[in-house]
Amino acid sequence: GAKLKSAGIDIDISRKVKTLSIGERQMIEIAKAIMLDARVIALDEPTSSLSSRESEILFALIDRLRGEGKVIIHVSHRLDEVFRLCDSLTVLRDGKLAAHHASLKGVTRDQVVAEMVGREISDIWGFRPRKAGDIRLEVEAISGAKLKTPASFEARAGEIVGFFGLIGAGRSELMRLVFGADPRSGGTITVDGEAIHAADPHGAIRAGIVLCSEDRKHDGIIQGR
Repeated sequence: GAKLKSAGIDIDISRKVKTLSIGERQMIEIAKAIMLDARVIALDEPTSSLSSRESEILFALIDRLRGEGKVIIHVSHRLDEVFRLCDSLTVLRDGKLAAHHASLKGVTRDQVVAEMVGREISDIWGFRPRKAGDIRLEVEAISGAKLKTPASFEARAGEIVGFFGLIGAGRSELMRLVFGADPRSGGTITVDGEAIHAADPHGAIRAGIVLCSEDRKHDGIIQGR
């Protein structure tokens, strides 16, 4: 416990791992590598499941380890953290060396993006306005035990609707309610004008609703004998 706290990781060591969030499990894995007193530590997408706060704790830890003379190999596609942490940079594309920078001085994000994709990018997102079709999904005042404030939204044919926010904001909880993974305490779901009364994932799937969970190892695997 003391070693975790010294690393800036505040997790109750009496808790079972299965009760920890994905981000907390990730931090535990990182802490395990550090506690081995390894001289070379390879971190493969270490922030993929971390919140902004947890990422900052990790960055501070990496800075400390670098100051102690450790070798850190940081694998990431997030350029902000690459430029925040790294002294040198190697870019791989299709399993081959695309570029190497012994120093990041004078290297720009646009340059690295071009090296990653193999061409100059004038508009990285390639967004073009497009007309959405009819309403296919309508969620009205849906709520549940883990989502106290009712939420409403709609999605049209050919439209991608995004939800974003900090961990604990209710994004996953909302999707689980729509999918029937958690029981609804109120609200309605309509698909193509037809009310969906499914109270579990089986009914949701039959109605044409599927969920790709953020925790695919825990929620996305069907276990059986």
